[in-house]
Formats: sequence, C-alpha cells, structure tokens
Amino acid sequence: MLCLELLPGHGVPLYVADHAGSSELLHRRWCKGLRWTAKQWRHMLAAAGHQADMTGRIVRWSTEDVTWRRGASDADVRAEFSTELAHIADALDLDVTNIGVCGSSLYKASPDRTDFDFVVSEQPGGRSIAAAVRRLAGDCRVGNVPYHLRFRLPGVGWCDPHVTAPCPLADAITTGQAERIGTHKLVGQRVVGASHGHHFPAHYELSDGRHLVSYRFGHSALLRTGDHVHSADTAPLFRWGDVTSCVITDGNHHLEGKS
Repeated sequence: MLCLELLPGHGVPLYVADHAGSSELLHRRWCKGLRWTAKQWRHMLAAAGHQADMTGRIVRWSTEDVTWRRGASDADVRAEFSTELAHIADALDLDVTNIGVCGSSLYKASPDRTDFDFVVSEQPGGRSIAAAVRRLAGDCRVGNVPYHLRFRLPGVGWCDPHVTAPCPLADAITTGQAERIGTHKLVGQRVVGASHGHHFPAHYELSDGRHLVSYRFGHSALLRTGDHVHSADTAPLFRWGDVTSCVITDGNHHLEGKS
C-alpha cells in the first residue's frame, strides 16, 4: 500500500511508504519523495495507475488519489506522540494543538529514529516561532552546518523543527502558477535577504535579483545575509510575475554558503 505525506494544501509528495514492505518500487518501507529523479517518479506513477503533474522534480498528486495518508495532526498521531508534543509545546510556549508530527517520525519505529521531526506554522501577527527555535538551537552544529535549527530537549532527544509560513512565491511554484524557464547553478551569489530562511521551504533573496527556494529540509537556516552561495548541481528555474527563482527539490542537492 502506498502512503504519502503531502506538503499541506498542495498535494506535493514529501514521503512515500509501502507498509506491506514488499514494494518493487521502493525496495524499502519508506522513501523521501523529493530525492527521486523524474524518471523514478514516472515509473512509480505509471505502475500505480495515477496521474500527476510534474514540474521539474516537484510532483503534484491529487489528494483524492492518495491510497493512504497519515497526517501531522491526526488523532492517532497526537496520541502516539503526546509526550514529545507536550515537551515541545512547553519549550516553545505554544498550545500543543499548534504542533504536528512530520517527516520520518511518522514512519520510523522509535528505535530507528535519530531525531523527532515536527511542524509548526507561524501565525499572522504572532510572535516569531522561528526566532524561538533559533534561541533553543543556540550554536548547535550538524556536521559542518552552523545555522541549523535542530535542538535537544529532555524527554524527546534531538528535535528537528519545520517552521512553515505563508509564502505566495512557494505557493505559485507548487501549484503550477509559476512557469519553468530553464535551469540554473549558483556560483557565488550573495544572500541579501534571509527573513524567510528559517522556514520550510527556505526562501532567500540573492544579489543577482533571483530568489532561492529550497524544499530540502537541511537548507532551512543554512544561509544568512552576506553569505555567498554555491551549489554542486543545477536546479530548475521558475518565473512568477517579475520574480525569477532557483528552486531546489532534490533531497541530495548540496548547497554551501560562505561568509
């Protein structure tokens, strides 16, 4: 049985799982959908008999076609992770109903998890949740990444937050309103705006006038104003109105920022 975790509101698959454990498509119980190539997606969609709109490596799959979905705020999810959610709500001074479970935490058994993935949305007019997360993270490093949002809580362990916020540009890309116009490689452009860099998807403004939008979780909080950005690979380029954006959807895409 195929299972999708969807980007809220858009039907963009983030994770695909086979709970029968015998899929010829996945060869494992779950897989990050954003890491798949266009060829892999076409193969899976054809085998599953589904229609989907593909823009670069962003796959929009109708929510009505999902055979099974485990949502971030489903009652059984909240019950299973009630202890972890309570600790996080207390640390962020939030109502626990504002926090959901996401990522591999939905699919991996507890002994197999190295961190706890959760999602929380910024509220218009409210205090900045990303700022609160940054305070908890402090100077934490994950590998050589110094600006990551990960933090550690007693009773939970490592927490990997995904803070979402309204972003018309990201909405235009994932809903197909933005036009794909080619590919682009980042070769030293300077970050001139990072006010949405701590969100998912991460959104940065660059010195050449382009924007950078990344759906790779690890790129949230990776860059800050003044950093020079380099990418190992090309990525799809989209135009929406007068805004041109380099969009990273490949979970293996390496991005580096140097001050």
